[in-house]
Amino acid sequence: MVSLLGIQDTPDLITDLFMKGIAIPIGWRRCLAAGLKTAMEQPIASSSMPSSSIEANGQSPESQERLAIFEHKANTTRVCILNPECTEVEIEHQLPLRGYTNIFPFQNKLVFIGDWLSEKEPGSRRVDLMDLSTGQVSPLPDMMNAICSPVGVGTENEIFVFGTEILSDSPERFSNEVYEVASGKWSLLPPMIEERSRCAVVNIPDSGIL
Repeated sequence: MVSLLGIQDTPDLITDLFMKGIAIPIGWRRCLAAGLKTAMEQPIASSSMPSSSIEANGQSPESQERLAIFEHKANTTRVCILNPECTEVEIEHQLPLRGYTNIFPFQNKLVFIGDWLSEKEPGSRRVDLMDLSTGQVSPLPDMMNAICSPVGVGTENEIFVFGTEILSDSPERFSNEVYEVASGKWSLLPPMIEERSRCAVVNIPDSGIL
């Protein structure tokens, strides 16, 4: 069974599978059920991530995945990490609202990409990491290009980001970047075969980034 780890816009994915008549794995349904009541009240984004206590509990990474739910209220974002059974909230933090932000797991942390957009600054280079145990948010180096509507995914030692680069003297064009932990720097990726103004990205183990 394919893990939900790293998949963005999970509720939309499940809806698409349902509309196409594709069977939804039981494991996915169990983890998503915890977020349905909240989703009926207001939009949320969800993602699953591995626990930092896998070795301590002597359990496999698959059994220790966590479902993270992000709920926007007033000027804050409520971050909730559920327990492995998806029956109750295990960790909860409140963060300032940052406008359009893409959130995904990386090395037992959460990555936040994006910020408030304006006419003067239609894109953002901002990237932050959140420590789930403390709720502390620390910055990563800014991306090379300001990107609008970014999407990202993490591997073991890299962060991949894709989005529309906004340039004042030229039309919109797609921008791809990768952050390498070893160098602590961002670098540009080769252009894609076909440019897209909107996309989704997922890490497929032993295969690559889709």
